[in-house]
Amino acid sequence: MKAKQLIILIICCVIICIIGWLVMRQNQADWEPAADETTDRLFPDFPANDIRRLAIRTKDKSVELERKENRWTVASHHGYAADFKKIAGFLRKVTDLKVMHVIEAGENEYGRLELNGPDKKEKTGTLVEFFDRNDSLVSKVVLGKQHMKKPAQEGSGSYGGYPDGRYLLKPQSGTVALVTEAFSDISDSSDNWLDKTFFKLDKIKRGTAKQGNTVVWSVKREAENDSLELDLPGAIGPEEELDKSEVSQVDSALRYPSFNKIVDPATSDDELGFAGDDTRRFIAESFDGFTYTVDVGKKLDDGDYPMRVAVAYLEPPMPEAPEDETPEDKGKRETEHKEKIVEAQEKFKTEFDRFKSWTYLVSSYTIEDLILERKDFVKAKEKEDDASAGEPQADANTEGSGATATVNTEDSGKAAAEGARAKLQTALENTEGVGKAAGVNADGSGKAAGDTGTGSNTEGSGKTVQGKPVDTPVANEGG
Repeated sequence: MKAKQLIILIICCVIICIIGWLVMRQNQADWEPAADETTDRLFPDFPANDIRRLAIRTKDKSVELERKENRWTVASHHGYAADFKKIAGFLRKVTDLKVMHVIEAGENEYGRLELNGPDKKEKTGTLVEFFDRNDSLVSKVVLGKQHMKKPAQEGSGSYGGYPDGRYLLKPQSGTVALVTEAFSDISDSSDNWLDKTFFKLDKIKRGTAKQGNTVVWSVKREAENDSLELDLPGAIGPEEELDKSEVSQVDSALRYPSFNKIVDPATSDDELGFAGDDTRRFIAESFDGFTYTVDVGKKLDDGDYPMRVAVAYLEPPMPEAPEDETPEDKGKRETEHKEKIVEAQEKFKTEFDRFKSWTYLVSSYTIEDLILERKDFVKAKEKEDDASAGEPQADANTEGSGATATVNTEDSGKAAAEGARAKLQTALENTEGVGKAAGVNADGSGKAAGDTGTGSNTEGSGKTVQGKPVDTPVANEGG
């Protein structure tokens, strides 16, 4: 390499290093407040505890969250329970939100940061309005474009970086700021604000599946550690057997159920398939006194199923005392039982109030094991591969010899392969003019290998191998 080329290469490397350093400094500068900037809170007097309603709007959708009787609800989704933790977390973030970088931007520059209100045509953000207990507007903010953290190196697999902040607008003051909170979970979809807490049943004690008034199948177990047993109406055919894998699926069907949406309460039972014999009902009892009645309607156009849940509770009896129980142990056993009863009663009240008025939309995955039919639990019986399977039946009958030998392998598996081979060999040796038999396999299958004997004409004679006739080649006289 010439000296001139080396110098040019060194200069290029230096320029690249300087550019990289400047880019890195620029990224760091985004989060370093200027000398005339502060890290003050964006909402210094935000009354989080007094907020009673949130209105979230984008250009296409809107969500109303409302607190009633000490409980947050999704007012825009039939008033169903809202995710309290998500709302509380959002209000806490707004309260503690600090300004890291104030941006001088006029209204004509809002679009560049996606800070236009939802009433504008393009480059719009998410408008969030906060109302107090008197339903008076406390404050509002527009969540704009997210700030993306650039990867340290190009091609590092981060695909352009990740959100580490967001541009915000306070319409009442016109303040535009960059904050360190990305607010990625703030959505304009009501479904994303629903409280997705559902029921669960780890161990089914007894379960009955019914179509209308007809019992389709049932399951049970006597103790928690026992396997689940299936009971099918009607006898199992001689060529059928139970598919145990399906039974195990039923056992776990209600361990982690979930729902997608809430059905409009105005929807009729006919539309949902809850009329007449269209309903599949599954009644499941637990070992701690709970009984869940799950009704499943017809499959809807979007592939989901409507489902209703009813819960009942019957206090279980006190556990039996062991023979060597001391007074201290007895007191402990009684105390633990009472504590479990109190906890279960609170759970029952919560679930009863939650489920009593609602119809849920669930995926087929959630209820596919509850709508199984009898045929799903039965499969064709696998044929036994016993020791006698595949043994040959051999008949050897040659003209004038009068010798016939038959090996029958249907004697309940008692005939041994060795005896079958001996009988077959005897039959072949007594056959006149056939010559040496070839191809009797070591496993007694008796397949012919095609060797021919010499001598007299054996036309018309033959062997039977596994019930199929195999012709013996004809030897020409004097050949």
